[in-house]
This record gives sequence, structure tokens and C-alpha cells, in this order.
Amino acid sequence: MNTNIRNHGNQSRKEDDSTHMVMSKDVIESFPKLYSTDHMPNNTVPIVVKFSIPGTLCAWYAVEYDHDTDTCFGFCNLGDDEMAELGYFALDEIIGCCTLLGVPLKQDRHFNATLHDVITFKSR
Repeated sequence: MNTNIRNHGNQSRKEDDSTHMVMSKDVIESFPKLYSTDHMPNNTVPIVVKFSIPGTLCAWYAVEYDHDTDTCFGFCNLGDDEMAELGYFALDEIIGCCTLLGVPLKQDRHFNATLHDVITFKSR
């Protein structure tokens, strides 16, 4: 695995090829850039990819992505609806946790919902 340290704000983080094992180039290119949907109502912002860990309630609903920092923006629910929230997440960190645990990260490109749908728990 090709890894190198990158400066991300005041933090150092690893970048590797693991994101490309989860998402194809076409999927990566289909994402809006970070902050590009800020002005849009949540009921018009589509979920591009739903990531989940089979056998758990953990799910990340990605609506924006920045390839340079491997950062997504979306709705994150780790199994506790009261603690679920909008936020930023690094795919390489999720993939790293899955690798350590020996479980796959599932990608659902056919999940059909808007940001409003997942925030209000109408779709999962």
C-alpha cells in the first residue's frame, strides 16, 4: 500500500490507495465538491453513496467529497439516532478501522434518498 504523510490543516494524516478500492473513478468524479451544496435545501441534495459496515448499524451517507483530502461531507449514524449528525468524515480512516477489524466497508451506489430523507430517518 502506498502511504505518505500529508499536512491537513494543523494535522498530519496518511493518504493511501484504499479509497480507490472502495470507490471507482467514476463514483469519485460524480461527487459534488465540498461546500457546493451548502446553498441547496436538504430535500434537493442527493445521497451519492451510502457506506455501511455489514452486521452493524453504522452508516455514512455521503453527499460531497474532496479527493485531495479524502474527506466526505454527509450524515453519519453509528447506531444511535440521538447522536447521529451531519459532518465531515475521512474515508481512509473508516477503511482503516474496517481493515483492522477484518470487516468490509459496503458501498451502496443505488441508495436512493436525499439528505432530508436520512436526516429525518425516512430512509436508511
